[in-house]
Amino acid sequence: MVENRESYLDAVYREVKEETNLDVKEVFDLRWGSVYSWGGKDYRERNFLAFVRKGNIKLNEEHVDFSWLNLERFIERISWGLDKTNLKSVLEKSLKKQLFFDKVKMEEFSK
Repeated sequence: MVENRESYLDAVYREVKEETNLDVKEVFDLRWGSVYSWGGKDYRERNFLAFVRKGNIKLNEEHVDFSWLNLERFIERISWGLDKTNLKSVLEKSLKKQLFFDKVKMEEFSK
């Protein structure tokens, strides 16, 4: 979550460090996100791909476990309400640091 006046990019670096203790070396903007309602509030969330430096993972209190997965296994395991084929295409391009969307696409899930 973006705090105070930080940019989305700054939030990615901070959140990855806080939640995993890993240092981000590069961030790729997927230009994809969602608008959703939770707890009576509406939220806008953007998605990024973070390339991290090797290190010891230390999860914070928000997490209990993690797994390193290749893309195929990730697509199999993720709970995803949209088209998984599209998700895979976006991630395949993003891993090569290529854009899938020309402009930011926000999926609408709010009430």
